[in-house]
Amino acid sequence: MHNCGTSKSKFHPRPKFAKRSKEKDNFTLHGKSYASLFERLRQRGMSTTLLGYTPYRHLRNFDPNVRCAYHSGAQGHNIEDYRDLKIEIKNMIQDGSIMV
Repeated sequence: MHNCGTSKSKFHPRPKFAKRSKEKDNFTLHGKSYASLFERLRQRGMSTTLLGYTPYRHLRNFDPNVRCAYHSGAQGHNIEDYRDLKIEIKNMIQDGSIMV
């Protein structure tokens, strides 16, 4: 028999967590492209291409018409939009490895 008036509910609402906002990387190269800078870094042995991969085709930013030089010509994104390369270059500039 169920006693509705005296038993406590075992339901515990899920705690609300603040949404983590992805910090936008506001770093930009003024008047230079990441593709040309990457090519210079590659020629000097300061960066290398990575084995190509094709990102998941269902991702909203997947573009079958572009290729990424950083990923050995992999289909789906452009080197100018590749966040990890931007961070790598930003770190090289900040630690004095390169000057742009």
